[in-house]
Amino acid sequence: MGPDLRSKYLYFQKFDGNTGFFSLTAILTAMEYPSSKEEVSDVGKYLETKDYIKALFQIDDVYVQIATQGIIYSEDLIERDVIEEDRTKSIARLVAQSESEIERPDKKQIKERRKNFFTILTNMKKKLGSSASPEIYDLKLDIDVIKTELQKMNPDRDIIKQKMMKLDYNNRIANEITMLYHSLNIY
Repeated sequence: MGPDLRSKYLYFQKFDGNTGFFSLTAILTAMEYPSSKEEVSDVGKYLETKDYIKALFQIDDVYVQIATQGIIYSEDLIERDVIEEDRTKSIARLVAQSESEIERPDKKQIKERRKNFFTILTNMKKKLGSSASPEIYDLKLDIDVIKTELQKMNPDRDIIKQKMMKLDYNNRIANEITMLYHSLNIY
């Protein structure tokens, strides 16, 4: 399976009147293509390099929209019957059920999509407790810095990664750190 099915999916979305950006993670999941955040980002970069898509690389996902070259490529695949149209349309239905298109993520959409991260960070602070030790105090402030970065449209990945590395050393919040690493696009 190559980029053909992914771009063909976006092709059918475009001609169904859905011209916004779509979650690449949702598309890959609907295709039953397990991928890490790094792989999702790599797929987005590859398709963008080929001029098949326009991509918005956010910290929580990669949002994609078909470009003119992607339309041409998809039409060529349709003419040559490379991929079953029914399979592509079934993927389109799965993605439509789980994730809607976005024009461009605005502040409200960003906060909504990242609310689970804020919940995880709040739980981390609770698990650290109310200790008066300077170490715990600093860790809580580091969590606040991560929260502040995630509220931005384009958070600074280096700052988040640096702060998360400091949190890694506390066993009480190890599970939450692991969840954040798997959920954020900061490798």
